[in-house]
Amino acid sequence: MIQYRDRIEESGDMTVARLIYEDWEDRYKRKNIEIENLSFQQVIRDLAEKYRDENKYIRLQDIDYVLAPFGEKAAIFEDFRTGGILKTENNGLYSVNENYLVYGLGLLLVDELEHDSEATEEQLSNVVADWLEPHSEMDIKASICSFAALHCLTLVDYPKNARVALLNAWINVRNPGESIEKDFIAYLPVDPKSYVSLSEIVWTDSSENQWAQQLLMQTFLHWKDNLRIQIEFQAAFERWLGFVNIYGSPTRRRDTPTFTENIGETQFHFSESIEVAQRIRQEIYERIGEEPEAGSSFQLGDYRFTAAEDDGLIRLGRVALAIISHLPRTDFLPAIVTGLLAEELMDFKTKGNLISWVIRTTKETLWPSIEDQVDKLLLLDQIHANKTAHRLLEFEGSNFAFDKQRSLPENTSSIDPLLEQEMADPCRSMFLRWSKSDCERCLLQESLDPRHLAKKLKWHAADPNLEVPENLWQRLAGLTLDPVINIDEIWLYLGPTSEDTKLEDYETALCAYASGWFISLIGRIFQQVDSREGMALRQLSLKLKQYSLILQTEEYIKIFYAWENLLDSSDLQEDIVRLSECFLFKEVLRIQNSKGQLELLLERPEECTDLIAFENIFLPIQDWDFIANLTSRHLTSRQTQRVVWFLASHPEFIPQDSLKDFLFAFTQHEDSLVRSSILKILYKLDDCDLTREVIENSWRQLSEISYIESLWASLLIGKYLSADFLMSRK
Repeated sequence: MIQYRDRIEESGDMTVARLIYEDWEDRYKRKNIEIENLSFQQVIRDLAEKYRDENKYIRLQDIDYVLAPFGEKAAIFEDFRTGGILKTENNGLYSVNENYLVYGLGLLLVDELEHDSEATEEQLSNVVADWLEPHSEMDIKASICSFAALHCLTLVDYPKNARVALLNAWINVRNPGESIEKDFIAYLPVDPKSYVSLSEIVWTDSSENQWAQQLLMQTFLHWKDNLRIQIEFQAAFERWLGFVNIYGSPTRRRDTPTFTENIGETQFHFSESIEVAQRIRQEIYERIGEEPEAGSSFQLGDYRFTAAEDDGLIRLGRVALAIISHLPRTDFLPAIVTGLLAEELMDFKTKGNLISWVIRTTKETLWPSIEDQVDKLLLLDQIHANKTAHRLLEFEGSNFAFDKQRSLPENTSSIDPLLEQEMADPCRSMFLRWSKSDCERCLLQESLDPRHLAKKLKWHAADPNLEVPENLWQRLAGLTLDPVINIDEIWLYLGPTSEDTKLEDYETALCAYASGWFISLIGRIFQQVDSREGMALRQLSLKLKQYSLILQTEEYIKIFYAWENLLDSSDLQEDIVRLSECFLFKEVLRIQNSKGQLELLLERPEECTDLIAFENIFLPIQDWDFIANLTSRHLTSRQTQRVVWFLASHPEFIPQDSLKDFLFAFTQHEDSLVRSSILKILYKLDDCDLTREVIENSWRQLSEISYIESLWASLLIGKYLSADFLMSRK
């Protein structure tokens, strides 16, 4: 890496592809073989193409054809073979080393999107998905996307929409790999505009990848102090804060839902009122003074806005403000004012407290810059610009701002109509928390959206004295059915999806008033366990602890199959797999008798994690002949650990006539964890004479001692043994 540093810094290309090429170029120069970067890439690309066509194995004549343009093809072939790019297989065939295969496939994917660069965002996404489809291995898909995304960023004339499509594919692939955060963050300076465009995909309503949102936020914050990136931020944040949803607030355009109830069946129909949305759009058009289509831009004075239809894009303003809060505010005041004016145009004020906090927490002197912005707003001679000026001065809060505020035209005080609407009818309020009396009164309104009821009830549903209508369970039961909650989108990622949020919002009310329906919903979710893999399986397995008490036999059978499949088909060296396995196994233990528990524990691969929580599930073994037969077999050290650990959970069931022999047999075992379980058994049995006899005649503190053995030994010695005994053991 040090050897190639100057050339790499000069090119600005820090991709894996560049490092691979530099290594091989140096090798060829020492052998007087000429091969350029693009030519080397073409060879790897052609080999990967053969892999796609020939299904893993490549014939010698195909390799000869790929190397035909090079005069030293025999030498290059030999170098590829001895250097690990090509591996010899049976029957004279060759395969491509996986690292170089991913390299080549990534180059091919980059080429594929460049040819389709005129396609729409959705079409490009489909191109990537179709192109990756032949590769069933999830890790290879992730590696291909990673390589292609990073490589295309360094290509000068590569289409921006194709770059964004590759970045989007990369952060949305399952199991993206441990290096994604480091690599993704590191490459932002290469093309910050593509990261900005990616954000406008990730934050849309149709995107559910909150982990990707967190990764992008982490990336922006990492580079926030870079002056060149700050310049990009200024333009991006003005755009994000300047999004104007031409249909206004989602809460204002929501129509009252209708639903029908029959015995044993509840049907709900949720929709937004087209008439209300069109009326709101017309009001916004009148404020703007024109009728922009979604995606188009418009201006009021120096302030530029973008018309939008996606509610998710409005959230990007909060992302911008979060990053601005870490930076000098002066450079971003135009963006902040753009955001305030956009809220006035939409009549949807939700960022006021956040903007006020951003302005008031800076150490800079903002008044001169804020005064300039206020003067610009007043020059527009428009009521909504005047109201924006009033809010801006209110947030600044100094005496200068107060004096300036008194000089503004009349009727510029901006009263939030949403708050007025909320206070006027608390039963339909989206933001106000219901009191107990509100609950009892509002539950009598049959027309209220059941989703709304469940959210508001969660603060009081646990109160046994809350008076509710007898038919409340019928009104809530439909919340457990599709399409209200899509169980295919529950517990998939590290961050919550919208469906996760719904379940959390509805859970308390459903448990209180429609518990049977809720149990059925949870059961349907866990019945997917044997069809999940990767992160989705990990997230589902983590929820087992929370819901194990309400799972039925059918779900436990699925859990058992999922555990068996995981052991058969997965790499237990992966952290995600090991975590999923141990939480699944915990539930598998619940449906076994004591012998079955121990047998499965011993059958588990030794690299599997043993949770301390297993001890709470272990059942006592009352058939000591079974244990005697087990311990007489040749057990590995890990298996012996597990047998003694298992018995230590219920030592009172070890027969008295076998107890001493058992203890003496293992107190001098070479494994510290085995000895620690024996000491734990002694401590739990609370037999002073037996403890003295075992420790004085059998146990020795060996050179290698685990902290857990040291703990149990200290407890026993401190409780049962004298200082003279301790001195004699030195």
